Amino acid sequence: TGKFKNTTFHSLGEVESRLVEVISKLDKDTLKSITLFNWIKTAF
Repeated sequence: TGKFKNTTFHSLGEVESRLVEVISKLDKDTLKSITLFNWIKTAF
């Protein structure tokens, strides 16, 4: 069980690192567009 937990947390860490990497690569204009889109979507 302990081995499985370690593997799970390791995998989660990799996913998180990957997300941070992808997000940091996003263009700021793209980020603004996504934020604006989400704001509009939430407003209606």
